[in-house]
Amino acid sequence: MIWTSPNGPTYTTHPGSKLLFPTWNTTTATLPPPPTNPPNPPERALMMPKRKRTRAAQFAARITAERTRTTTPAPF
Repeated sequence: MIWTSPNGPTYTTHPGSKLLFPTWNTTTATLPPPPTNPPNPPERALMMPKRKRTRAAQFAARITAERTRTTTPAPF
């Protein structure tokens, strides 16, 4: 393995398994290029979920639900 420092010098190291298994070949084959992904459809940005209510309607519904829950007197 060859390391290059930001200052420029290069350092060569060997895997630690070389001490225990000197006959192992630890080199890897060259990998094939990764498959290319198909391009994103142009309407992809429009796939976000839509609101069922506006923010103001949702806020009003939460307040109404809270008021209906708290209008009953406490049991104690």
